[in-house]
Amino acid sequence: MPPPPDKAEYHHIDLRGLQVSQVKSFGGEHLCVQILEKLRLEDCFRALGMSGEQARRALLAIAARALFCISGHKTAQILTMNSELGACYGQDHPITHKQLYQTGDQLYEHKEQIDRFLYRRITHLFDINDKLVIFDISNTYFETDKAGSRLARYARSKEKRHDCRVVVFTVVI
Repeated sequence: MPPPPDKAEYHHIDLRGLQVSQVKSFGGEHLCVQILEKLRLEDCFRALGMSGEQARRALLAIAARALFCISGHKTAQILTMNSELGACYGQDHPITHKQLYQTGDQLYEHKEQIDRFLYRRITHLFDINDKLVIFDISNTYFETDKAGSRLARYARSKEKRHDCRVVVFTVVI
């Protein structure tokens, strides 16, 4: 949204004379940082015994994986050359692919705890009233005279009943 005219300040810039250096991407990185802050994953990592630097490196590794979806080696190169993600997490020196792999191993060791934390956080954040209902349908059948259905076919009754027709539903995807 532009500012009101009385507070706006406009300048003419000759784009042909503009020079840029050390250009790095920032938009997706900033969005990932905001999402990870909302999820409070750093709190989870600190509760698991990670130091502040380890927790920030884990967040950086997660965001990098979400943004770039490539190997740890290539991700380390992108983080060094093209991305401001390291700066978002106060990483003042380049992160290596070995550090990314070590961080991934460390996160995997705590997979169950991290999954539980994220489940609780997301259900709270989005006010999801999650319920699990399990139906035992091992002896359930439907009786119908639905002739010519593409989803149903006649089959033998598990109870060996001959007084009704049993329909087996086939899910077509």
